[in-house]
Amino acid sequence: METKHLTETEITLCAEALATDSAARTVCDASKLHLKNCEICTKQVNSISEIIRQKYNEEIVIGLNRVKKPKRTFFAWLGISISLILLFILGVFLMSGFSNIS
Repeated sequence: METKHLTETEITLCAEALATDSAARTVCDASKLHLKNCEICTKQVNSISEIIRQKYNEEIVIGLNRVKKPKRTFFAWLGISISLILLFILGVFLMSGFSNIS
């Protein structure tokens, strides 16, 4: 008697479910029973699942690298501007103090 293996679609669906940790909820009982007893299909599912997980992890890293970091130049220019204004006020204050002395 020849064993009927899972179709490519069934293997792919099982691999996606395994890769996303949703196999318990989304894989039908017939596929689970077959995978429990068939080493060939189990190896295929595990192999494809690893590829999917690796691809998913790479996409996460790419997505995280695309996130723009906040620019801090606004605060740097704000600090410089405030410093210059304070120096100007101090200069005016000192100049008015020296003019009163004379």
